Amino acid sequence: MKKWIGLVVALAVLTVNPASAEEATKEATKWFFGAGYIKTEIETGITGLTGTATLDEKDDGFRVFGGYQLNPYVGFELSYADFGTATLKASNGDSFVLDGTTINVGVPSAQVDLDVWSINLGGVFSLPLEKVTGQEYMKYVTPYAKLGGFYWDAEATVNNSFTTVDASDDGFDLYFGAGLQINFHKTFAISGEWMRYNADGDIDTYGANLIIRF
Repeated sequence: MKKWIGLVVALAVLTVNPASAEEATKEATKWFFGAGYIKTEIETGITGLTGTATLDEKDDGFRVFGGYQLNPYVGFELSYADFGTATLKASNGDSFVLDGTTINVGVPSAQVDLDVWSINLGGVFSLPLEKVTGQEYMKYVTPYAKLGGFYWDAEATVNNSFTTVDASDDGFDLYFGAGLQINFHKTFAISGEWMRYNADGDIDTYGANLIIRF
């Protein structure tokens, strides 16, 4: 009888342990994909508006992303972000200051639209509260931070009463941010986050994301 019980226990261990190990591996290493809405503020460097001139540096944008969760603490993410458009409107007699230089408007009307997008690659550093606190209910909440580099492209279009002029610029800089993820299920989560992109002028975003894990 003892040998029989021992054999059953041995078989149970051999059967359960590989599955448990496999499940643990699945939990620790996962691909994830998602999309989100972002509220953006693009720092244009324009100040000192006079007359009827107006400047709107805020707009709506979006981001799509995918990545790999190396372990519960570290992941990698590749994303695309569209920051929307910053718009300056002015008319004859108005003025504004751009990077310390005063510009006087000498046409009946003018509008400048600045569109910015970026491709981003960096790390996602998570703090799994369930592991830190030992409380199972904390598995539903995960704070995180992000740090990485991004390529950005800015396209400016100037329309006045007589002509249209296009200009562009691009570069590579750093971004960082932080957020809070709500885990409804092991394959489904949402998050809210703040990000800062250090381009020629800072771009701040506040966003909400939908995340699917595989």
